[in-house]
Amino acid sequence: MKIGAVAELTGVNERLLRYYEERGLLHPNRGLNGYREYDEVEVARVRSIRWLIDAGMPTSAIVRVAHCVSDGIEPTLAVCPELAFRLQRQRKELLGNIDALRGALARIESAMAPGT
Repeated sequence: MKIGAVAELTGVNERLLRYYEERGLLHPNRGLNGYREYDEVEVARVRSIRWLIDAGMPTSAIVRVAHCVSDGIEPTLAVCPELAFRLQRQRKELLGNIDALRGALARIESAMAPGT
């Protein structure tokens, strides 16, 4: 599958696919014409990378656990403690951000309350 088809299928633009390859996250084959050829494993890997990014994990952290995301996220957590650890750390950070945002929202709502 060519890069444009993968971009359309996954919702990840071609520039990002090339960036993921530069970072060592993707390893598409090259045809005789030099074009990238993505197989189903690479497409699954793109989806896993997007899942991790959408969960707030930076690509620098994903690079360190890239070996764990070849076939999707869920099946690898049991066999990849580093990925599980990083996801737990990301979860803790996000929960802290949620608490901070709730506090900020409460202050704004208090300031906007009638009679204040």
